[in-house]
Amino acid sequence: MRHAGRRLGVRAALISACVLAGLIMLAFLLGAATVALTERYGLLQALGIMAGAAFLLLLLLLGILAIEARRERRIAARRAALDSRLLRSAAISAAVPQVARLPSRAGLGLGLVALGALLVLARRGDDEGED
Repeated sequence: MRHAGRRLGVRAALISACVLAGLIMLAFLLGAATVALTERYGLLQALGIMAGAAFLLLLLLLGILAIEARRERRIAARRAALDSRLLRSAAISAAVPQVARLPSRAGLGLGLVALGALLVLARRGDDEGED
């Protein structure tokens, strides 16, 4: 267990170092692009171009976040509908033996288990279809 924790710590440190190296590379890339644009268009226009590019990237990322949030809400709504159907079925199956005095409660229990398994499989299929 200790060995796995140590490996996880080393992996986290390596990932952090990669992220830091990527950020340093990005800073130099943006600096080089700004210098190249400054030589061609002048300082003020170069900074305006870089700000515009950053703004477009921001809009793109916000759009992706909105699409992801809509997808999560749609999945949550489907899950809520399945859960309410399962609850309704469970309530009906619990009430039926009391009203009708059915002799086979094991048969009802087996049917309820089968219904629950079917709903779980349907939910799993919906989750896989969304990816």
